[in-house]
Amino acid sequence: MGGRGSFGFLETWEGVMSLEQIGELVKDVGFPVAVATFVLVRLNGKMDRLTEALYKLIEKLEQQAHRAALRDAEMAYEERVRQQGGSL
Repeated sequence: MGGRGSFGFLETWEGVMSLEQIGELVKDVGFPVAVATFVLVRLNGKMDRLTEALYKLIEKLEQQAHRAALRDAEMAYEERVRQQGGSL
């Protein structure tokens, strides 16, 4: 069931469970447990993408911090040379 009909929200289950299996799950464990399972399945993929995005963000921030430290060190060196009256 991958359509956008009245059960369009179930399309995220496609490839994981059929509509009949979902009905059996609700019948066997109850609606709250079935909904909790649905939410966990949906969140798992989103959490993986969020984790990946956070790792990329951390990497970018580390690169920026490294560039800033190099820039600060270069500026401090240039200032020291100017104070000593020398040239670069």
